[in-house]
Amino acid sequence: MSAVPLCDLDAEPYLSRSHCEFLDQFAALGMPKPYKVDVRYRSEREDWIQAMILAGLGCAAVPEFLPTLPGIASRVLIEPEVTRTVSLATVAGRRFSPAVQGVVRLVKSYRWKMVGMPAAV
Repeated sequence: MSAVPLCDLDAEPYLSRSHCEFLDQFAALGMPKPYKVDVRYRSEREDWIQAMILAGLGCAAVPEFLPTLPGIASRVLIEPEVTRTVSLATVAGRRFSPAVQGVVRLVKSYRWKMVGMPAAV
């Protein structure tokens, strides 16, 4: 499958990332809990979650550009589509340091697109 409907995670062993805002996004939209996953482990450590994925202990929802360990396959979650908004705010009229200038230039040059959140399996 190139994309995974969220309902396909129903009853799957799930590895919960403690600081993941995934379920909070659904709650903020007034949506019911999207699926009934079987949370097997919970960790603040991304590397531990990824090691458990590689060991075949479950799946996890992760941001698209999260660096992952070699061997982890990912698919976009769909139905519903999961997105996030990224904003850059600066103080009007303030001169940027060279580091901030670099970040602003990078943000402006990036081709932003609406994408889903992949599920690492």
